[in-house]
Amino acid sequence: MPSNDPARPHVCLALTNGWIDLVQLEKDGKLTPVRRWNLNGQVNRIFLRSLADGSQRIGCVVDQSRLVWIDPEEGEPLWEYRRPDAVLVGQPQLIDGVLLVADQAGRFVTLDPQTGKVGERAVHLQGSMAAVASPVAFGPGLAFAPLSDGTVLLLPLKPSPKP
Repeated sequence: MPSNDPARPHVCLALTNGWIDLVQLEKDGKLTPVRRWNLNGQVNRIFLRSLADGSQRIGCVVDQSRLVWIDPEEGEPLWEYRRPDAVLVGQPQLIDGVLLVADQAGRFVTLDPQTGKVGERAVHLQGSMAAVASPVAFGPGLAFAPLSDGTVLLLPLKPSPKP
């Protein structure tokens, strides 16, 4: 997070008007504004992810169907992923260098955390099964995803080698 003094914590606040404020906690307890972003919608969830290079990103689920990815050092969001036909489930997870996003329509997609582009690995479950919680890492190259029918999906994050 941006800071002249890394010992001072930062807090990200979602405001009811669709803005996200990044503030720094001062030694006297006051909050000093650092940066803000207008996400143009209702912010449902905010979460922090650390990339492999140590940099941090703020993820925001907006209007239940948009994922906005923010570099706290930048004035504008880096990218946005939209699923207007489905509700995103939980907080997307960084697993093995990809950002795994699940939705209530039964889709699991991987995104490149640098560009937001959809990766090669995508799964769309058939029937009435869908994720009920954020998938989590489950060993190298796998994600563990609880499903709505009481089962789980062990999802490989990389496509199978082609014969």
